[in-house]
Amino acid sequence: MSQPAVLEVAVIGYRTRSGASGRKRSVAKEGYMVGEHELIDHVRIKIARYKAPPNVDFLLELTKTSTGTVQKLALRDAQWAGNVLRVQG
Repeated sequence: MSQPAVLEVAVIGYRTRSGASGRKRSVAKEGYMVGEHELIDHVRIKIARYKAPPNVDFLLELTKTSTGTVQKLALRDAQWAGNVLRVQG
């Protein structure tokens, strides 16, 4: 969220055959242009490099509940749509 072009962020974890990983879902502010590599590099400056998610997905909005919290289950379901198992790799 400290990147000026980011409006909202959610990170979902998922299992891979070699361990666990994460995927960042972000919503950019209107009028800003930002790339996947820019965001990943920004995160790597703020936290340990191995904790940075390897991928970033850009969404128009994050799915939220009536109280305003992000519905991570909906984001995970979108990640695994069309797959039989919820393990990647």
